Amino acid sequence: MSTVPEHLYRYFRYDAGMKFLEDGKLRFSSIDRYNDPFEFLVRTDYPEFFLSLHETTSEDELEMKIQKLDEAKFFVCRNIVRKKAKAYIDFKKKFRLRCSSEDNNNILMWAHYAEDFRGLVISFNTSLEYWGNDFHKVCYTDHRIDFSDFAHERLAAKERERALLKNKASVWSYEKEWRYIKSLEYCDKDDYGYYKSISPNYIQSIIVGCKMDDCKFSNIINIIKGKYSKTKIYKIVPSILGFSLDVKEITL
Repeated sequence: MSTVPEHLYRYFRYDAGMKFLEDGKLRFSSIDRYNDPFEFLVRTDYPEFFLSLHETTSEDELEMKIQKLDEAKFFVCRNIVRKKAKAYIDFKKKFRLRCSSEDNNNILMWAHYAEDFRGLVISFNTSLEYWGNDFHKVCYTDHRIDFSDFAHERLAAKERERALLKNKASVWSYEKEWRYIKSLEYCDKDDYGYYKSISPNYIQSIIVGCKMDDCKFSNIINIIKGKYSKTKIYKIVPSILGFSLDVKEITL
């Protein structure tokens, strides 16, 4: 098991970042809400079927899809597919994820996930016992997990499921991603979905983008002074020497 870094970073759009700083609710997402179509997707001779499971929520709907399968093409009997597909869907319902990164100054992630440098990055202190053992490092690889491996009875269910949640194509490796994976039974829920409440003491720093406008920056400063007085604030700026970003501390 990889050692969790002392600090991990979450990239936010401005509105989402401000909402989190105001209510302290760290929101989780279902695996089918992520931007990679290969998330939780096994390699199989019938990819259309397993891809469709992202949109399947009921056993009746699953059964309709199974009955349409061509057994000769799929090379396995429907009973095996039914059993494994049901486990696949149940797991998707049972767990939620929150992604973070080891890196706070990646150009692509600032552009993709922090509103083109108009958003912010929040640093979480992961050394605290509050987080438990729920951070998992993503494994970047050029090899998909095969259906036969996922279906193998000798592998514990938890081992199969965690492997799928951590398996990503190597093209994503620049994200240096860690996933905070929680069972729904340990999450709170409101009208917007599942979350965990985070104390201001767990926030180590806030980094604002170099394109954030003055009004939004003032809002960040005000909430830091009022609620996060022990939290340091930084600004990301382009390096004067090359294609890199520098993190500059701001004195309040």
